[in-house]
Amino acid sequence: MTPTISVILPVFNGGPYLEPMLESLLAQTYGDFEIVCVDDGSTDGSSAILARFAERDPRVRVWRQVNSGIIAARNAAISRARGAFLALQDQDDLSEPRRFEAQIAAFACDPELVLCGTQAMQIDGKDRKLHSTHLPAQHEDVIKRFPVENPFCHCSVMMRKSVLDKLGRAYIYPEVDDYELLFQVARLGHASNLHQRLYRYRVHRNQYSRRHHGRMLLARAALQRDVICPALGVPYRTVRLNFAMLDEAIFRAHQAGDRRLALEATRAQLQKFWWHWRPYSWLVRICIGEDVYRGSQRLFERLLPA
Repeated sequence: MTPTISVILPVFNGGPYLEPMLESLLAQTYGDFEIVCVDDGSTDGSSAILARFAERDPRVRVWRQVNSGIIAARNAAISRARGAFLALQDQDDLSEPRRFEAQIAAFACDPELVLCGTQAMQIDGKDRKLHSTHLPAQHEDVIKRFPVENPFCHCSVMMRKSVLDKLGRAYIYPEVDDYELLFQVARLGHASNLHQRLYRYRVHRNQYSRRHHGRMLLARAALQRDVICPALGVPYRTVRLNFAMLDEAIFRAHQAGDRRLALEATRAQLQKFWWHWRPYSWLVRICIGEDVYRGSQRLFERLLPA
């Protein structure tokens, strides 16, 4: 029988996070789904874990390919999907048990809805909560946010497969493939984020987005300038690229533990972009320490929940 949802799951060396991620999917309260796994040439124990889960539950379907990168792996999974809805999932992250149930209910309430994300909780490599998202819920607010940043937690998203068929493609843009595709899909109907936090997004040192932070920032600025702003008929603010480059310099210095260089880059960002919250956030992180900064975020969110 054809499942309602196809979970798109590219895997490459999933390590210790792969098994708990799969358990979180199999624990969903809405059970009419398949998990389409494309093993992109893993060299650790990921292939064995996927094989074990496929033997345990027939909803887990696995293909293996020569390592070709995450875009090729995602597209390969999409090409094998049988469901009317595609649910994205990253190998490092966790889905809350009611995620699929809540998203399918949202699609049932709005026939024009083509893209539905959720709020997310950021966690570290030891499952400790860091901070939560505050993403726009209404379609109009989602579209307005695109020229500035991606208004979705990418892998919390579920979309109608028919919209990708209408678009005629899936992922094509290196570094910002998720940002670009979600923008194109959102323009073909209604797009929204649920108010519930139904996804846990993991950050850790080996994460692609942390290892290639600079390239992604520059690619994001180029996408905003060349694709998103022209499509929406809004002006591109050239300061965004300079802002992204300074942000990258601060990030790299902070990660390397070079406090002096991080403060110099933060001061440069503050001089040019004094009206933006980001340089002030960096000052707090650098001056009082990352642990205290994260702790203050968690305290603030407990006192003023979203």
